[in-house]
Amino acid sequence: MSVNPITLENFNTIVIDEPGIKLLRFWASWCQPCVIMGPMYKNAAKELKNKALFSEVDVVSQPELANMHHIRSIPTIVVYKDNEVIDRVSGILNEKGLATLVNRYARS
Repeated sequence: MSVNPITLENFNTIVIDEPGIKLLRFWASWCQPCVIMGPMYKNAAKELKNKALFSEVDVVSQPELANMHHIRSIPTIVVYKDNEVIDRVSGILNEKGLATLVNRYARS
């Protein structure tokens, strides 16, 4: 699987315990922009799998994680690097935008 589903139960294991760049996409199935972005996010995950871990959080089934990250609009991507939040972007990002986001932090 190229995109990891994140729950409260696996959040620490997948996102916090391991170093590196991680993207968490907060989304919901009723959100049309989220649905549009889904295939682009999955494609970027395949292309950039050696640079970042791509994960997603369903805000309906995981409201605690959404609240913990202060999510007020979706889609929102929260970027972690070495277990710390370093960026967040709201709105649709295509594959090029996602690659730019990952590459910005892969170099630093």
